[in-house]
Amino acid sequence: MTVRLAQTAVVSWLLTSVISVASVDAENICLHLQAGDRSALYAVSAGTGFAISFYHSIYGTEVQEQFRITSTGFQTDKLRYAELRLAEFYGHDAAKFEQGWWTVNNSGNELRQLDIRVSQESAVEISFGERRIWLAANQSMGDHVRLSITSCGDGSRGR
Repeated sequence: MTVRLAQTAVVSWLLTSVISVASVDAENICLHLQAGDRSALYAVSAGTGFAISFYHSIYGTEVQEQFRITSTGFQTDKLRYAELRLAEFYGHDAAKFEQGWWTVNNSGNELRQLDIRVSQESAVEISFGERRIWLAANQSMGDHVRLSITSCGDGSRGR
């Protein structure tokens, strides 16, 4: 009987420890989008894929920068270009054609924030999970947007 009580106590302690660690890992983090004096928060999870898509100002074809969201910012992942000449324009000699894109591995850099220039012509879109945010569609946001990761608070929430 005492062995069973001891085993139950150990299992209970282990489950409590795992639940405590899980709640620490599942931080309440938000993508913070700031444009001038306007800002919005979007709840995200660390490890979520995140992309910024836009049209290149010279060639007019799509570019996509892919990241992973971390608890403190963004980890670079891949660069994807609609045309090989775009990859070459940026000095990438080893772009691979994958699923309709010229792809370059860009992994390993950790960035605390991203500063994005916005124009109607660039059609900047931010996507994470199923969410899509079109920056150029709202000119009142101005021509500069800063993205960062922060804890979710009582601030304004993105739609």
